[in-house]
Amino acid sequence: MQISAKSLRHRWIGAKVVCWLPAITAMLALCAGGCSSTNSQVDPIREPVQRLLPRLTEVVTGPAGGLLTNLDGYRGQFTISFGAPGENQLMLTGELRERDGKLCFEPVFKKGKRKDIDAGAFSLIWDTAGKSGYVLSEGLQGFAPVAAVEAGGGESNTVAGLRVERANDLNGLATRIESLDSLRPFTLTLTGIKPGLPSPNLFVAPDGFTRYESEGALLGELAARQRTVLGVGRKQDGDLAPYKSEPGLQRPSGASGPGY
Repeated sequence: MQISAKSLRHRWIGAKVVCWLPAITAMLALCAGGCSSTNSQVDPIREPVQRLLPRLTEVVTGPAGGLLTNLDGYRGQFTISFGAPGENQLMLTGELRERDGKLCFEPVFKKGKRKDIDAGAFSLIWDTAGKSGYVLSEGLQGFAPVAAVEAGGGESNTVAGLRVERANDLNGLATRIESLDSLRPFTLTLTGIKPGLPSPNLFVAPDGFTRYESEGALLGELAARQRTVLGVGRKQDGDLAPYKSEPGLQRPSGASGPGY
């Protein structure tokens, strides 16, 4: 059987094309992935502070806050996990100080995936007697008022849907608070507790700080500034929506039990 030179040339070209197809496909996939990565914008409202600060606020302004003032004057570390044990929990740590029934939480938020995003320091101040307080942002030089979710307190080991462990040598201070509410499970623990009166200046907003209408407004301003830093003006599918609290933070109507 004879094969012409023209036929051989066509076969060689076809084989070469087949050999190059996998490489070309891989290059196209890499390019697509790179283009997608470039076009996808980081939405700063998904940063840790926007996800976790409202949840901490809801816990402290609920019944749990009233269980942390038995020992007048102390400092310690707190850890709070949101979610039921065994689930994919969100966790937050930081320092807690107490004086005259007022609490000052200073949570530590990890930076987001982008190294150029830093929300700065935050504080949550809560007056358990007055049932009022505010969140404070060093980065924004601003603060916003917060109010009580539900009254709480008492000396039993089960308070308003909470399981409480107390330290007898610390005047019955709650060192572990676990929510029994299946809709808003959390566990708050205190460690390294050291008695002593902290400075009263920790429990007031610094002079010159801007007052925001609400915690949501403060976090919305933070998100807007972060978007500006990132140069994020639009999503692929349209404008970035206004900041809203994390879905699911609001208790469904008609539900009972303590708020998160």
